[in-house]
Amino acid sequence: MPGVIRYYGVDYYTVGRLEMMIHFPNGKVICVNCPLCARDGRCPMRTICMATGEVLDSPTLCIGNRCPICFKEEKNGDKVSQADGR
Repeated sequence: MPGVIRYYGVDYYTVGRLEMMIHFPNGKVICVNCPLCARDGRCPMRTICMATGEVLDSPTLCIGNRCPICFKEEKNGDKVSQADGR
């Protein structure tokens, strides 16, 4: 129809933020112990981080370079460890 303008765009986005606690057993801070670590649906031989989309080269040995998790220092008796895993 002449004179009819159709608009299919987005007027605005509502932004949300997620904060969640992730527990790593016995201080083993590696990707496979994180619930955000998953097999890539397009290539099941790859493991990816669902938070960043990063392809994880060694998810059983370390955490990804773009890991968004902020780690706190933990005290366990007299032992103090910095849980960073990098």
